[in-house]
Amino acid sequence: MTTVLILFTIIGFLGAFDTLYHHEFKERLSWRPEVKGELKIHALRNVFYSIIFLSLGWMQWEGVFAWIFLTILLAEVVVTFTDFALESKVRKVPAPEIMLHTLLGIVYGVTLALLIPIVLAWTSQSSGFTFVDYGLLSWVMTAYALAVLVFAFRDYFRALEIDNFRQVYSMRLKERKQKVLVTGGTGFIGSKLVQALIEDGHEVTVLTRNFISACEKFSKHITLVESLEGLDKHFDIVLNLAGEKINQRWTKESKLSIMQSRLETTQAVVDYIKGVEVKPKLFISASGTGIYEASLTEEFNELSATATESFTAEVCRVWEAKALEAQEFGVRVVPLRTGLVLATDGGVLSEMLTAFDLCLGNKLGHGKQMMPWIEMHDMLGVIEHSINHESVVGVFNATAPHPVSNEVFSKALAKGMGRPILFPTPVFMIELLFGKEMTRELLLEGRAVLPQKIQEQGYEFKFKTIEEAMNNLFRKEK
Repeated sequence: MTTVLILFTIIGFLGAFDTLYHHEFKERLSWRPEVKGELKIHALRNVFYSIIFLSLGWMQWEGVFAWIFLTILLAEVVVTFTDFALESKVRKVPAPEIMLHTLLGIVYGVTLALLIPIVLAWTSQSSGFTFVDYGLLSWVMTAYALAVLVFAFRDYFRALEIDNFRQVYSMRLKERKQKVLVTGGTGFIGSKLVQALIEDGHEVTVLTRNFISACEKFSKHITLVESLEGLDKHFDIVLNLAGEKINQRWTKESKLSIMQSRLETTQAVVDYIKGVEVKPKLFISASGTGIYEASLTEEFNELSATATESFTAEVCRVWEAKALEAQEFGVRVVPLRTGLVLATDGGVLSEMLTAFDLCLGNKLGHGKQMMPWIEMHDMLGVIEHSINHESVVGVFNATAPHPVSNEVFSKALAKGMGRPILFPTPVFMIELLFGKEMTRELLLEGRAVLPQKIQEQGYEFKFKTIEEAMNNLFRKEK
């Protein structure tokens, strides 16, 4: 039995890694309504595992009870195969997760080959339970049993409420059946924008390097192109959202990729506009609030000076300058300096969910750094307003009217999720993950950015305060 318990110790460790890293951190399954069925399967399997772990650690099931235990082992195998079949239908399972599942299957198969003869021997004894003690291994099994039972309850109740997190995004453009080109259309903001435009009846073309990903995200009512070079097609509106994600560890290579991915795509759009006979009416291009100086007290609007010595400011500055070149061809250009866009299925908020869900989230550093944010519905609303109103020209801030400190943001997030804040987040751990430069510029520094111009143009925010945004995202009191 010692060998069996050692193998179950390995299974428990690999399973914990799979759950925490793949399911919680990478895939964030507990926040995706489309995997509700998978969560229920995980809950059932974890109940079986809790019984198996606790039983093997402290007792022998004998006589008729041994047959019951064999049934539980068999049921766990059936549930696992059902899980494998279901997850392949509802989501694209990453290769590392598939490899880990394969390894778990092999180890579990070997373990069952050793365990089943032992359990069969128990069937010949009088019906009942004999308590045993394997020392440390028994306590390891107990810890595993409690852990998987906690996740069983969490997954089951999350599956019951997960439809409440489903968001519906819509847009309504004044002019019907517009021809729209979107770069970055498979990304966090772009995918929702494209879907909203399709449902509003517009003809959408997406510039993408990944046809498979685009086809998986959207219906057949879009056109996909790999390049704008030589494209002789008229578009009424061009929306430029493409760019390598900036919230990653910064190296020389990654910083170059962050800069080039934005400039190359924007240059391609400008070249396209220059080359076509009938120009688009509007070119909206993404930018960021990192263009302003970091400050704990100062507020910034579109007339404020920009920062001079930061990587994010330089990226935004050259990005905007490149987009504004399209003005030479009579096109209305609107660079949107976007804050932290809030939704549970992507962006910076989704990367915080696991920590806060496990009661490990807290403010970063002193927590006084300001966070310019905007809820996803308002992000699309600002884009819609910019399209519908020709008076929207030039740089605009796409942020909510009430920026908050990181500490206030963290408390609002914890309250929205119904979780306490228990432990501080050590800065050195963040620096280990993301490096000192990225940690300083994006996480420990901030700025209060106000949407002065878009409000002057008449846009009414749906979610003005962080509390309103969190209540909507987590479907708390309305």
